[in-house]
Amino acid sequence: MKLTLILPLISVVALYLFIRHRKGLKKAKISLNELEPKEAALLLLHSDSEEQVVLAQQFEAIFNRPEWGRWQKKVATADPDTQADFAMAAAKFGGDPGQEWLMWAWQQSNPGLQLAVSRALAETVNQTTLTQILPLLHSAKAGLPTRAAEVVLSMGEKAVQPLLSHLKEVQKAVEKKFVIQLLGESESVRAVPDLTKCLLHDHEDVRREAVIALGKLAEKAEVSEALVKTLDDESWQVRAQAARVAGLMGIVEAAPALEALSVDPRWEVSTHAKEALSMLGGAKDGL
Repeated sequence: MKLTLILPLISVVALYLFIRHRKGLKKAKISLNELEPKEAALLLLHSDSEEQVVLAQQFEAIFNRPEWGRWQKKVATADPDTQADFAMAAAKFGGDPGQEWLMWAWQQSNPGLQLAVSRALAETVNQTTLTQILPLLHSAKAGLPTRAAEVVLSMGEKAVQPLLSHLKEVQKAVEKKFVIQLLGESESVRAVPDLTKCLLHDHEDVRREAVIALGKLAEKAEVSEALVKTLDDESWQVRAQAARVAGLMGIVEAAPALEALSVDPRWEVSTHAKEALSMLGGAKDGL
């Protein structure tokens, strides 16, 4: 009796697997270039892994075919959901041609497409892609530096070393300042030594941004000496930020310099210095 029950069950399972296999073959034989961009993207994103291998080969090839022009125009004017799906498909299954298109699309004056690409890259970014993204932090295209920064920060700790290398490569103060901001947002103490060196930079904007970044992520034992020296900076903006950070970080060694700054001719500096001294008073009481 058990055999009587098992045989029909085996037959049902076999039939199900056969039908599933046939459906998979049918999907795999679909010519993606005959579909609309949204249909092709959804098919790729929701197919099983075996089908995706075959479909991805077609998808990657389309970027180098004449019909790509038709797709590109439709994606550029599509609704936000279609743009998001297509950008994700390009990031995951487009290979090098897909990545090249993403970088191109990102730099167009198309806010919706720019946002779609940003979201796709934030989910798929790797070290290789990051090398292409870092220069875009300094793009003149409206909104692109912010979008590029969001993608970089999405990598977390993995972005820190590339950012530190990029900090050494860029020469313009405004570019260094932006990279320092990202390192401050990274919450990684690995950036402390390089940021401390930036306290000696010729440009006051770089020094000021380094002080702010150190205040966000540094342990006081690592930066107290360098920060105390910055309290004597020629730029009042740097002195003001250094005073604020010294107070927030509880650097007791800064007290003598802060006393001098409490009568600084710039009210911004003297105000921060007095507030810092107040904080340090509490820090001393707790020692």
